[in-house]
Amino acid sequence: MQLSLNLFKYLLTPKNTMNSRFFILLLILGFASLCLADSGSGESAKAMCPSAVRSIAVPAVVGEFSGGVLSIEVETRPGTGIVYTATTPQIGVSTQTSEETAAGYALKSAGFAKNECDILYRVKGAGDSKFVDGPSAGAAMTLATIAALKNESIRSDIVVTGTIEPDGSIGPVGGLIEKGKAAADKGVLIMITPKPELYERMVLSSIRSASKNGISFVERDNISAAEGIAFAAEGTQVADEAGVELELRKPTANLTIIQVDGDTDLEKFREIGNALLRVSESDVAALRNDSADAKRFKGYFANEVSNNRQLLSEGYVFTAANNLFLMDVDIGFFGKGYLENIDLNDEAQNTANCLMSLRETEKLTDDYQWKVGADLREIWAKRKLNETLAKGANSAEEEYVAYREMLFADGWCRVSSLLDAQTGTGKAINESVWKGLAEKKLTDAKALMDTREEPDSDVDWHYGVANEAYDSGKYGAAVFDAVYAYTMTKADEEFQNLNSTDINETLNELSEKKMGTLWGKIYQGQGRFLYTSAGYDPKGSATAYRILRFSDALENATDEMDSEIMKGSSGEGGTVPVPNSGIDSEITPKLIVVFGASMLLLIVIGVYFAFIMRGGTNATRRKGKSTRRKRL
Repeated sequence: MQLSLNLFKYLLTPKNTMNSRFFILLLILGFASLCLADSGSGESAKAMCPSAVRSIAVPAVVGEFSGGVLSIEVETRPGTGIVYTATTPQIGVSTQTSEETAAGYALKSAGFAKNECDILYRVKGAGDSKFVDGPSAGAAMTLATIAALKNESIRSDIVVTGTIEPDGSIGPVGGLIEKGKAAADKGVLIMITPKPELYERMVLSSIRSASKNGISFVERDNISAAEGIAFAAEGTQVADEAGVELELRKPTANLTIIQVDGDTDLEKFREIGNALLRVSESDVAALRNDSADAKRFKGYFANEVSNNRQLLSEGYVFTAANNLFLMDVDIGFFGKGYLENIDLNDEAQNTANCLMSLRETEKLTDDYQWKVGADLREIWAKRKLNETLAKGANSAEEEYVAYREMLFADGWCRVSSLLDAQTGTGKAINESVWKGLAEKKLTDAKALMDTREEPDSDVDWHYGVANEAYDSGKYGAAVFDAVYAYTMTKADEEFQNLNSTDINETLNELSEKKMGTLWGKIYQGQGRFLYTSAGYDPKGSATAYRILRFSDALENATDEMDSEIMKGSSGEGGTVPVPNSGIDSEITPKLIVVFGASMLLLIVIGVYFAFIMRGGTNATRRKGKSTRRKRL
């Protein structure tokens, strides 16, 4: 401090005026240099975000069975971290969410802070479409954004499909067959896809064989792996993975054994699973073994049969039965749709014959849960068959899809028959007792669905089934699928808003809850299996959360249905009364009316004669009562 004061006095003395001026000038120049350096460093940071534009081709489903190829254009420029989307065509919420996720991951991957760049996304080549939505362009958006930020070139002979997750993983999408066909028709060399379903592998393999340019379908599960293909030189070949060795899945480890013996419901469902297992074993044995593809798929199916046999022994009866059902569809598709010409009319007739063979059976208090499950699957089968026939098929690829849908319809019909065969005892149920409950469940589901930010085709389909069931008087089935629509919508909303701790607590609670109803126990087992398969990781347990919530909701709904039956047994309707005479039901009401009118006439005559005989006494009494009232 003293040194500073001495320096100040020195500079103010007259003889040191020149030194003082020089020193002040140095201070000013130094300060200006600091300001300029600071300003320059800020401009330099801004300039680091490149002004660039990149485009990437994206296959899209543009109709019921048709596909097309669109273009996503990405523009980056210095800014403050705003993500823009062009408004022509209009972009849905799901696509906007994908844009946000793509931008976030790309900026981090390229080494930029979020507030350094603005990013603009445009959809081009949509034709007459005024609205575009869906998450399946997420992976393509991410690659294009990274290319712009890193000054990479995107080859023009590829298309990319797949959703994008915040960690850069590429998720599954629908319509791979339609997208693959559109890409092949466009002359694309490579289509990057997420992991396809088994039946999609089969069809993509046939599309590859039939394509003129020999398109390759390459599976990638994360953006880093996809970059090596997307940013490679034009014409660079990548091994086609539609024909790679199928991954043989191992049995799920660390499953807690579910005790089946002693539980009548689970024992019966285990028998259904065993019946499906025998069908699958027979179907796999009958598969051809005359080509490399046939050998690969046959080995895969045989391994799946073994895995599900083990699941049945461990008590996961619905999981095994459901897996075998789905596998039977794939086996049917592989055995006929993949290697032979498809006859849609023949398959439609087979399903129609199955549906005609189903018979309405009486619902009893001890077996109605099985019967309601049978009703549902019958309605699913009819609805799926009618929808598929209405859509039609105008190409080989459309026939593949239609044929598989019909296999589902036929499978549901056969499962309906198996469920309906499970008989019990008790009183017969008048299903109209559930009409009011069904109305309430439908109303609740619709009210919640109307609050969604984006549609869910699966939920919408089951809500449609519930309404169809209600209209046909299948009120129990209407309750079940209305509960499905409500619960799946609610569970999705909850899962997005809960933290990992709350999700785990809920999953553990629902997994261990004591269930007392057929479908509560059945779906609880499925939820427990999915939770264990996810490694008890809450982030990967969205499906487990939905299924366990559904099992709990079905438990409660079945209790409500039981309550309505109890009301009926106490005289409010519900159970069907046993007839006690052979009188025609149309004549009985008339006899009751005649008998009632006769009794009423006799009472009137009796009162009249009593009045005549006791008229004087009654008159005196009336006079006396009148006098007493006046006294008051």
